[in-house]
This record gives sequence, structure tokens and C-alpha cells, in this order.
Amino acid sequence: MKLALDNEILNGEKFVVQDKAADNSKFPVDVFPRKIQEIIKDLEKTQNYPPEFVSGAMLFVISTALGNVYKAQLVKHQVYSGIVYIGLASLAGTIKSHPLDFILQPLKARELDYEIENNQELQDLSEGEIATEAKRLLVDDITTEQLNILHNRNPKGLGLKSDELLDYFDNIDAYSKGRKTGYWLKNWGNQIIHYDRVGRNEKRKIFPNYVPIIGTIQTELVPTMAGGRNLTNGYIERWLLFESKKAEYHYFKRTPTKPETSALWFKIVKKIEALQYEDNVDKLIPYSEAALDIHEAWQHKCADTINKDFKGNSVIAKVQAKTEQYCVRIALLFEILDWALGNSSLLEIKASSVERSIRLNEFLARPMIKLIKDVKPIQKKPNKKQILYKNLPDEFTRNDAVSKAEIFGISTSSVDKYLKDSDLFIPTATHGVYKKIKDAA
Repeated sequence: MKLALDNEILNGEKFVVQDKAADNSKFPVDVFPRKIQEIIKDLEKTQNYPPEFVSGAMLFVISTALGNVYKAQLVKHQVYSGIVYIGLASLAGTIKSHPLDFILQPLKARELDYEIENNQELQDLSEGEIATEAKRLLVDDITTEQLNILHNRNPKGLGLKSDELLDYFDNIDAYSKGRKTGYWLKNWGNQIIHYDRVGRNEKRKIFPNYVPIIGTIQTELVPTMAGGRNLTNGYIERWLLFESKKAEYHYFKRTPTKPETSALWFKIVKKIEALQYEDNVDKLIPYSEAALDIHEAWQHKCADTINKDFKGNSVIAKVQAKTEQYCVRIALLFEILDWALGNSSLLEIKASSVERSIRLNEFLARPMIKLIKDVKPIQKKPNKKQILYKNLPDEFTRNDAVSKAEIFGISTSSVDKYLKDSDLFIPTATHGVYKKIKDAA
């Protein structure tokens, strides 16, 4: 087994590159430091929590706690934040929300502290004064307008938790004709988003948007994430899918988690969350030379594979473009985690952090590539046209389609253009009569 290039020893352990003979179908828990592995394994043993979900939730919490404080510098002018978009997917009836709620506990506890502080500030206001500060860490069911107001008061960043990702994807473009998707694309890029609406009597601050997202979804509904515009505008590739393949109902266990499991996790998150963000100050952690060597060799190898048949590997190329960015982002989160455990000075991104990030991201890229490849032609269409398609019989007339389309607010000209889509419909020998293509949905 090959050792990390810079051979770091953390708490008496050496991080290693996975052996080629190892089981690549199994979630790579060993990319995490030993103490984090112990938390993951204890929660699986005592609570039946899937390692995939605990790991994904941990990355979200680290990302949220870190916020805009530190960024990774791959090379000059290539700087990356720790923002992640994470989906936890498993079959209906299996455990999804419980592991997420457990790992979120330190942030929720800090939120309660902030709530007490906010209420105290309100009591201390003089008559006629307006409160403009409201410290927050987490948000859930919120519009982008409300989010902007809260983010303006919390420029370090906010974490968005969605109990049901399907609701998030259904609502993302409600009443906006795609504009909200653009917002989340920019947010993922940690861009400065200019907006005019802030709280009353508040000054609009200028800072990079920082809102990581996490949510749960049933495996059967995952294809809906790639539906409509999300497949064509690059949004779906910005998500990391942590899938549990376990197809069984859980058994009740009376064994409690070890006391140190929760205590250690709280201690780690508290240390990271205490990091202070300084307005418009970029604290950069550069890649070490050894880390750059690993990243470059891996990226070149992936590029060689894709370029053997670029057209045939177009889906892999799309996912790889975002995987490369996630490799830097998660290497940053791993470095922050090592620091919280006392194993990093944050002077550079170590080679072991990059190796572990590559292994995790290669594993996570597989379900995304499969998802995009398996998307049916109808799923590429906007939601209204998907609904229209489902409401049409196998054989129908143009007038039938126009009549039903009117119910869903689709114009006649849009219907005529829609019926010309050869991936979905085929005209019959009878003028104005169409048939659905069987494999389109």
C-alpha cells in the first residue's frame, strides 16, 4: 500500500492511498481521520446510521462552520471556498433524517445561543431603535429574498438544510422562470451577488455569497433532481450524492452511543465555528508542492481518459469539471478538520488531504455520472411540459395537446414546437395525430 507523498503522521497514524485491490464499491470511510472514523462507526453500530449519511452531514457541518473564513489556493488566481451541495439518498422507509439531525446538533446548539443573544439585544434597544443584527447559522424553508437579508447580517455564511430535497428542487424556480437557479449557481461559485433588498435601515454589505446546502431524498426520486433546466445549465453536476444502498428496514437498538462520540463532535465543530470572518479579507491556504504534484498527476490522468473519446465521454467530462473543483473544496475541509483535531497549522493544504479528497470525489462522481446518463428525454423538459406529457394518451391529436396545454398555462406555439421533438413524439400517417415514443419516459 502506497504511503502519502509527504508521509504525514497524524495522531500516530499514517494516511494512505487505497490499495488497488480494495473494494471500490464500498464507501471510503477511511478518508476521514481515525477519530472521525470512530464516530462514524459508533453511530452505525449503535444507531444504524449509514456511514454515507454521517459522512455527508459532517462535510456540510464543517463547510457551514467554516464559512467565508478560509479558502484553498490551488495556484495563483485559482481560489476555492468550502461550499458544498449535498444530497442524502436512500430508499423510502430507510433512515435518512436521523443521522443528519444528530450531526447537526452542534450547529443547532449554537443557534440557540445566538437566539438568546439576539433576544437580549432586542431588550437592550432604546425606544425607537431598530434591530439590524440577527446572528444565525442555519436556515431551512426560506426564500432567496429572506436569505439575502439574513446573509447580509451574517456575511461569514449560512447553512441551508432542506428536509425534503424534492421540495427544494420543486420550489427553486417557482414564479421565477429560472432566475433562482442562477442565484444558486452563483452561490456555489462563492460569487458576490448584488441585491438591493436588505433589512430596513440596514447598509448593504459586499461579500462573497456562502450558503452550503444539504437535504434528504428518496432514491426513487433522485432523477427529478436532473430534470428540466438543471440538466442543461450545469446545476445538477454541482451536487454530491451520498447514497445508501442498504435495502432493508432498520432494527431497533437499545445500545446508546459512546459519550465521547457526541462530546468530540461538539468540540470539533465549536472550534471551527469560532473562527472569525473579517470583511473582504481572503485568508488563503496554498497547496503544498507535494499536494500540487498529486492534483496535477490525477487531473492529467482523467483528461487523458476523457480525450480518448471526448464526444463519447461528454457526460464524464461534465461531471469531471465539477469534480476537480470539489477535490479542492473537500481537501480544504479535510485540512480544516485536521486543524480542529490538532494536526494542521493551516499553513498549507497537505498532500494527504488532497489524496483523500480525490478518493472520496471519485467515489461520489459515479452516481452522478449514472444519474445524468440515465435521464429520460422527458425529464430534460421543464416541469409543466413533463406534466403535459404524462396527461397525454399514447396516441392523441394536436387539438387534444393544445386543449390540455391550456390547463397548464402552455401556449399553442409552445405545443407546436413541443410536438416536433423527435425524442418524445412521432407523427402518425394521419395528419395531426401523434404517438408517444415508448422509452421517452
